[in-house]
This record gives sequence, C-alpha cells and structure tokens, in this order.
Amino acid sequence: MMKQVRLIIPLLLLFPMFLLGQSDISGKGGAFLRLPVGVRADGMGNAFTGVADDASSMYYNPAGLSQIQGTVFGGMYSYMMFDRQHYYGSLVYGSKRFGTIGVMGQGFAVTGIEQRNMLGYKTGTFNDYENAFSLGYALRVFPAIGIGGSVKYINHVLSHYSAHGYAFDAGIHTTIPIHFLTIERIRIGIAAKNLAGIIRWNTGSGNMDHIPMTGHIGAAIDMRLGFLKIIYAGDMMLNSTHQIQVENIQFSGGTELWLYDVLGIRGGIKNIEINTIGINSINFGCSLRVSPLVVEYAYNTDVLSITGMHKFGFQFRF
Repeated sequence: MMKQVRLIIPLLLLFPMFLLGQSDISGKGGAFLRLPVGVRADGMGNAFTGVADDASSMYYNPAGLSQIQGTVFGGMYSYMMFDRQHYYGSLVYGSKRFGTIGVMGQGFAVTGIEQRNMLGYKTGTFNDYENAFSLGYALRVFPAIGIGGSVKYINHVLSHYSAHGYAFDAGIHTTIPIHFLTIERIRIGIAAKNLAGIIRWNTGSGNMDHIPMTGHIGAAIDMRLGFLKIIYAGDMMLNSTHQIQVENIQFSGGTELWLYDVLGIRGGIKNIEINTIGINSINFGCSLRVSPLVVEYAYNTDVLSITGMHKFGFQFRF
C-alpha cells in the first residue's frame, strides 16, 4: 500500500506543471463544458474529483469509473429562467476483470432568442444548442489505484450555423484505507479536462475555437458513525487561458450525510476564487434511496436569476 501511495505524491506535484505547459488557448469555445453535471455532486459544491463514484464520474474524473462495479444509469435535468436548459445522461458498466466503460451525453440549450435587424426591429427567433457525447474507460492498475480517460465529440448549433469538435479527459484516482476511529478511507483524485479541445465552425472563414483546459485535484474523507455515513470533500480547480498562464485558481468544498443509507443530505460552496476572495455559489441537496433507485435534488445560486437553479435527477443501479 505504501508503494502505491508514493506513486501518487509525484503526480500531485507534477500535475500543475503539466497544466501550465499546455498549448496556447486563444478562445473560450465549449464554455458549456464547465457547467457541472450530476445532482449529487452539485449538492456538494461540485467537490467531486476525489469522490467520483457514481453515474456522473466521467465528467469529474474518468478514473473514478474504476470504483464502479455492475451497471449504473443516471440522468439530470434543470430548467432555468430565460429559457435555459441544462441536462445530462450516462450509462456505466464495470467489472473487476475487464475494467469499467461508460457513455455520457451532456448539453445546454437556450431557446426563443430574439433576432433583430440593424434598426432594432424583431425579425424572428433562433435557438442555441450545445451538446457533447463522451466515451470513457477506466481500469484498476493496482488494488488502490485506478486510471481512466475519455474522448468527447462536441456539437454546437447557433441559429443556422454549426460547429463540431473534440476534446479528451484523463485522470487518476486512489483509495487509501484508514480504519482509524470513525474514518474508513481517504480518496484522492486528479483530472485534466478538455485536453487538445477544439471546435471548428462551418462559417466561410472556418473559424476554430480552442477549448480552455482545466485541471482538478480533489480529496475526500469517508467516515461512518453508527447509522450515519459521512463524506467530506474538497477540490482545487485551475482554469487556463494561454500557454504557461493560469486564469485563476478556485476551491470548492462540500459534505454528504447519509442516514441509514436511505436519506442523503448535502451542502457545499463552490468557486471560491483566491484572487477575488468571493464565493460564486452556495449549494445544497438531498436524495432518497429506494433500492435500486435513487431520486436526487440540488439547488444552487444563479447569477442571472434570484430564484436560483433547481436540478432534478436519478441514479439506477442494477
């Protein structure tokens, strides 16, 4: 076990250097890919890189897929003010012998956008649809260490224009058994998202947008106290803009409490920026498990609406 833990330490130290050495990113293509998916993770402030053990694992850390055995099917939908919609669905199958494979679709849409001419008169409406479809795989290379990756196809339709592209995610995940007092284990995850990501438009100029890469390091402490199961999690995210330049560093944290493995309660804060000392969102959520189905709800603040965002989802294990 100690040999496996020593393998993780250099990766934790080298990962930020790897992020800073990425190729130049001049655009903000694929911005919707930064919208977190998964209702459970959202309720925890999206501090999920070290947890990553449910249907949304591929989004947060593809290596987390290696924790899943059997089949998990999950989905989420959120309708927000100003005709905005956010949604995702995934299907994961894992086995100890062959590893874990998953497919996922995620999207964001804005409908009924007013179209006006040069004089300001309304001439109609148009829609904006952004979608990504991912295929991922993860494998336990050691009993406590998993690695994984995914490739995603990206499609963006804006009025009568469209764009297509791709990006890659990669990650590593480790579980360290503790069994000290109420602590059962510590989990650590590292993920690099939107590697080599680009989208190209069908306009006459053939404009190409580069998708900014993000780096994630997260940890989670799993505890059990009688009929209570508790997870404390924290994440650090590095947002990149240009070569050897980090736009900002953000921190998120959250907790999850399960009562008798039936009722789940969550809370968290996300996107605490060290350069602005501001909290972008306060989240909370809950779940009800009636095996094999889990019904989920999460709420977080919305910069465009005082009513916030309400997310509904489910997970089904079989």
